[in-house]
Amino acid sequence: MTHRFCTLVQAVILIFIMIMPGLADAQVSGRIIDVNWPSYGKMAGGGYSAHPVITIENTGSEAHVFYVQVGTQDPTGKWDDEFAMSTDTIAPGKKIKFSDILITIDPFYDNKPRGNYNGRVILYADSFKNHRLDSQIQNNAFKV
Repeated sequence: MTHRFCTLVQAVILIFIMIMPGLADAQVSGRIIDVNWPSYGKMAGGGYSAHPVITIENTGSEAHVFYVQVGTQDPTGKWDDEFAMSTDTIAPGKKIKFSDILITIDPFYDNKPRGNYNGRVILYADSFKNHRLDSQIQNNAFKV
């Protein structure tokens, strides 16, 4: 091998060794602090329409965009999930209140039963929902 090639290889190895600890330290993690299912979400006809307010904290070491999915479970036990929606970029150690997902249940239009509904929030690291970070279920979150 030539001296120039060996020097290039050594430089690449040195750069890799220098940045590797930073890559290993960088992590995406977050948690759901609180979920508020508004009780004011009553619709005419006994339905429910409201934006749950979800407090999320970035517990990782890098700024990140998280994905939030909200689901509801009707009194018969059937779960329905909304699409996962992205948050703004959250800096490490910061908390935000996220309320971009609208839950609407109309017993006549949706053919849904009346009664107490459970609510579920899932926090994902990516839009493909491969990396589930946290979840919360609240029994009797609201009534239809």
